[in-house]
Amino acid sequence: MLIAIEGIDFSGKTTQATLLHSEVKGELLKFPRRENTLIMNYLKGEKPFCEEASFFIFLADIIDGIKRAERRVESKNELVVCDRYVYSTVAYSKIDVNNAKEIVKLSPLPKADLVVLLDLEMEEYKKRIGEELDSYEKNLNFIEKVRENYLEMAKEKFFAKEWMVISSSKGVEEIHLEIKKKINSLSQSI
Repeated sequence: MLIAIEGIDFSGKTTQATLLHSEVKGELLKFPRRENTLIMNYLKGEKPFCEEASFFIFLADIIDGIKRAERRVESKNELVVCDRYVYSTVAYSKIDVNNAKEIVKLSPLPKADLVVLLDLEMEEYKKRIGEELDSYEKNLNFIEKVRENYLEMAKEKFFAKEWMVISSSKGVEEIHLEIKKKINSLSQSI
């Protein structure tokens, strides 16, 4: 079962993905992968490629990571938890969002069984941001657009069997329990 934990920066994705992974049999995949120096340098503000190419480089990172974990992704008995997946690539895309969605649909990637969108309102985002921000995190107008892109994908149930939206202003444990409850109900229906 493939579970994607999504949301804008500082919404609690890594916390929830790590908590979930600590309790289940399976694998945790974090995207973008930190060993991808091309992407990490890009996020630090270096521009080794044009903005439009970033979508394809982030997508290629996910395809490679998922293909390496393919046996587990296809297993009904193991959970693959993704701290970001293709939905982040679409939401943060510098190309037209509708074009990005079409490209994802044509990719060799599997649909997530469940996308958990941790929705963080902009006022709360401003409270959570720190000093060292990457090139995306600094631009509040861009982050607001990313949030809107996520909410639109959730409304459409884009490229997933199920979406659930949870306010990330809730407590960590409360969010975690909601996610586990949803996964339990899905695993019983498989």
